[in-house]
Amino acid sequence: AAAERILHIGDQSMWLDEGYAYWNQKQPNIITWLATHERHPPLYFMLLHLWIGITGSSVVALRMFSALASLISVAAVVPLAKLLRRSRSRAEYLLIPILAALLLALNDSEISLAQEVRMYALRTLLALGSVFFYIYWARRPSVKRGLLWAITLAALYHTHYLGLYMPVIEGLHALIFLRGRRRLAAIGWLALSGALFAPWFILYGFGQRNVDPGVGVGIGPRGIVDA
Repeated sequence: AAAERILHIGDQSMWLDEGYAYWNQKQPNIITWLATHERHPPLYFMLLHLWIGITGSSVVALRMFSALASLISVAAVVPLAKLLRRSRSRAEYLLIPILAALLLALNDSEISLAQEVRMYALRTLLALGSVFFYIYWARRPSVKRGLLWAITLAALYHTHYLGLYMPVIEGLHALIFLRGRRRLAAIGWLALSGALFAPWFILYGFGQRNVDPGVGVGIGPRGIVDA
């Protein structure tokens, strides 16, 4: 995974969307700038700002932030696959996680996105994290596990608006497969994740619908194609 993502990471010049991400970092008030000139939420850009403070702003340094997120995603698939295994056989416990990580490590689209100064690699990591923490909580509910699930979902919403589809998927699973108090608790944790996202969306995100091409494009069918 590291070889696929890091080798030749600086060979190509930055393209238009990467240039936007770089230009965002030059603004004195990045939140206000994002709210009026971007169609995406702020978490990736804020983390990139911290990253630049450590690594500098060369093309390789900027892209390495996405490469790192993508590498962590490959690693994160292993515990997720172990959590999802259906039998206790040693072969499944060892083989399925390795195959899952290998498939993600060699996935062409993930390799490409890992070499871009954009939020897509971070989005993948947080989506994997939300599934892991949801199942982790559903198997044995606790406040700590519920908070991890809700916070990861909120971080996903703050990274890319397409992340708002994830609570729909997990919520449907909870409604179909969970019962009684566990189902109600799942709805409660999903509501908490939405409440954590509400301040950004109310103050800034809702206004991004007026940004050309607008937040609607980021979350709609065209946004899926672009992503």
